[in-house]
Amino acid sequence: MKHLRYIKIILLLIMSIPVLGQEINLDKNISITFQNISLEDALKKLEQKFNISFAYNSNLKELNQTVNKSYNNKTINEILNDLLPAYNLGFKLIGTQITIYTLERKNRINVSGYIYDAKTGEALIACTIYSKKHSIGTVSNNYGYYSLTIPSSELPLIVTFSFIGYEKKEVVINKYDNKVNVRLSPEDVTLGEVVIHQDKINDKVTSTNIGLIKLKAKEINAIPAIGGEVDVLKAVTLLPGIKQGVDGSSGFYVRGGGPDQNLILLDGVPLYNPYHLWGFLSSFNSDAINNMEIIKGAFPARYGGRLSSVLDITMKEGNNQEWHTDLTVGLISAKASVSGPLVKNKSSIMVSARRTYLDLILVPINHLQNSDDDYKSTQGYKFTDFNLKYNYKFSDKDRIYVSGFFSRDKYYYNTKSMYNGEEFKSTETVKDNKGWGNIISSVRWNHLFDSKLFLNTTAYYTGYNYYTYNLYQAESSDTDIYPESKNSVDYSSIINDFALKQDYQFMPNNKHSIRFGIGGIYHKFKP
Repeated sequence: MKHLRYIKIILLLIMSIPVLGQEINLDKNISITFQNISLEDALKKLEQKFNISFAYNSNLKELNQTVNKSYNNKTINEILNDLLPAYNLGFKLIGTQITIYTLERKNRINVSGYIYDAKTGEALIACTIYSKKHSIGTVSNNYGYYSLTIPSSELPLIVTFSFIGYEKKEVVINKYDNKVNVRLSPEDVTLGEVVIHQDKINDKVTSTNIGLIKLKAKEINAIPAIGGEVDVLKAVTLLPGIKQGVDGSSGFYVRGGGPDQNLILLDGVPLYNPYHLWGFLSSFNSDAINNMEIIKGAFPARYGGRLSSVLDITMKEGNNQEWHTDLTVGLISAKASVSGPLVKNKSSIMVSARRTYLDLILVPINHLQNSDDDYKSTQGYKFTDFNLKYNYKFSDKDRIYVSGFFSRDKYYYNTKSMYNGEEFKSTETVKDNKGWGNIISSVRWNHLFDSKLFLNTTAYYTGYNYYTYNLYQAESSDTDIYPESKNSVDYSSIINDFALKQDYQFMPNNKHSIRFGIGGIYHKFKP
């Protein structure tokens, strides 16, 4: 009987211990589809299928809203973080139950992301994003990124994306914080009748960008070309306040300043002498240019300052949808460009090259005309330039760009005359070589901290080299009759820059954009 009493006590103790529920693993990967069902039914489906438990107030109006979502190999935590905030709900794991509660209603909606060309994948700069209902809008930056804040709590909301030459696109917003990447398709527009009306002159300042003019690649290529060559710097001289210098020269003068008082940037890297043919042509291949901005006054501090103007040129990123090739032969030079995706929608490359071909034709002809046993002459000129840009998208928050540019001009004139007499033999050699060129390389990293703070980190090298070499040399078998002599000049001038900088762009709201940053540059001169 005593043993039975002990067994009874043990059983009572065991029965008094509370039964512990199975712990919920929020990091467990699952797959589930909700099709045209209410949010409450979606939660019940999760409970039945994956043995989890929810606690919530059944009188919540949000539970009656319709859900159309599909998740594949996502954690429970990821699914709830995506599903519930859209209905202004949050969740918290308390014990063995997931408790659902109402979030404090937000009084603003934020939409941010990147805008691309649907056909090529190029970032669209200065694309317009706006809410017609609230009369609020913004534009994308030089990397296609935008952030729009709307002071409203009404969902759903329609946001419109528009860009000149592209089809307008409307996106329905159902959440308070949204990451929306948009691809706009080019549009064929037939213009009708244009009527011009005179309106009252608005004497108010409508923009802080004083003296800023932007040109797109299509606008540059539409300018009449001389000799089949579309020249970017000649296009600049057609703008108000900018004047071309000597006839035939690509150098430009802004409001009385000299050509050397202009800061010229290619993908944020300065070029010191971007000209071919002694200033007749620029070193920029129009096939590689995506966007160009010139500021004629009130230069932003991030450019470091110049006396006359700042010309900021952005290269194309490359088509990340399909491979595309261009080949052009003009009267002066030939050029080719190739762009395409290395990994579709993730990585692309653009390569462009140009070279004059006249020396390949004229130098052999000149050599035949001025070459015999006693006299040989070679004279020619050539230029080349090369553009490269590669980008890789690690995630929606991180992207890296690698840019490169090379240009070279070379002029050469070489003669050699020989005299074979009975008394002595002599040789005269004359050389006149000149050349100049640029080389730049840069690595840029774009990082998005959140929807309002954008970072661009750039490390670059730029170098410019000019050289001239002259030689006169006379040799003779009899120095008494024909003395030997030698005179040469070898001159070079080199500039090398190494720089590292960080540029931040903070967009607290639609009316303000704050830029700040830090940078350092090391100049090395070899005159």
